[in-house]
Amino acid sequence: MSVINQMLRDLEQRKQPEQATEQPKFEAPAPSPWRGRLVLVAIVVLAAGCWWWFTSPSLSKDSRAPQQVQSEPVEQQTREAQLFSALAEAEQPNQAKASPHSKPLANVTAATVDDGADNAGAAPEQFDVAATSKPEVGSASLPAGSAEDQTPEPQVAAVETAKPAKQPNAPVAPPTVADKPSISKPKQTAPVAKSATTKAPAKATISHSAVSEQQLVQLQLNEARAFAANGRQGDAEATYRKLLKRDPKLVTARMELVALLTQQRQEGRALKAVDDGLRYLPTNAQLITLKAQLLLSLGRAEDAWNVLQVVNESQVQETGFFVIKAGLASQRNEFDVAYRNYSILAVREPSQGRWWLGKAISAEQTGQLADAVEGYRRALTSAGLSAGSMRYAQHRLDLLGTQSHGQD
Repeated sequence: MSVINQMLRDLEQRKQPEQATEQPKFEAPAPSPWRGRLVLVAIVVLAAGCWWWFTSPSLSKDSRAPQQVQSEPVEQQTREAQLFSALAEAEQPNQAKASPHSKPLANVTAATVDDGADNAGAAPEQFDVAATSKPEVGSASLPAGSAEDQTPEPQVAAVETAKPAKQPNAPVAPPTVADKPSISKPKQTAPVAKSATTKAPAKATISHSAVSEQQLVQLQLNEARAFAANGRQGDAEATYRKLLKRDPKLVTARMELVALLTQQRQEGRALKAVDDGLRYLPTNAQLITLKAQLLLSLGRAEDAWNVLQVVNESQVQETGFFVIKAGLASQRNEFDVAYRNYSILAVREPSQGRWWLGKAISAEQTGQLADAVEGYRRALTSAGLSAGSMRYAQHRLDLLGTQSHGQD
């Protein structure tokens, strides 16, 4: 045990110097000497600046003190300037009569001399008048002629009053006598032409004018047509009916409404719309023709023929009326009526071969062979016939020609 204890002691003794060398030593840093030196230099510089500020001769109290300049009021200067100018104008007409030793009104200096003994030692007050730009009165040192040649511009003179310090026992200066002043007359400038005043353009005004009944009808018609063109059949029909409710005698609106209903395969409603118009216009050829067409489309040829009998042919201008009536008359074997209506159509449209063919057939049926031959010939030379119609016309023409030669 003693040996072990001895070994342990030796180990502890060896560890102590190693721990002493391994542990760091903490020492307080030494204060820097530069901080104190900088503070000392700043204090010295500040003290030197204060000493220079208070002891410098250039910065005296008089120079540092604000200068106060007493200026006379502007109104007083203006009044004195007006007074001097008024006196100068008043003295101008009397310059010729004035003595050569008289004092000039526009002179720069003026003295007041007191004859009393009490004011013998006092210096007179002098008023200096300094012109701002050009003097209004000619200078005393210049001759009168040179002063008149000048054209000074009228300026407002500023009056300054200076009171010199009184000097005791100073001799009184006699008043200065200047030459005769001469006031130059300003040249008359040419009158400035007034610029032509241009009047500002008048503001545009919008006047609201009442829309006439015809214009309103046209607007609604255009609206209904636009609806129909865009496929809005319901809106178009409603607009037409609104327009007809306002004025039931509008034939154009009623016919367009009938055409719109016919396109929709609503012939019954279209026929009712025509009948509503005929209640207000019973002899209107357009409505009668339209009703006859609707009745024919419905297979009611007899009713269509009866409708056409209401109107006299001489009072009708509608081509469709004569076409329907001539065709129905041919179907009914009423060739006199057919011949009459085809003749009217041939006169109105002579280039149409079908009218000449209908006239020729009607004339042949009524025994008018000469008119029939002429009708067949005109039909063959006109346009609009089919091949079968042309063959029939040529056949009838050949047959009638043979019959006419046999009779001869």
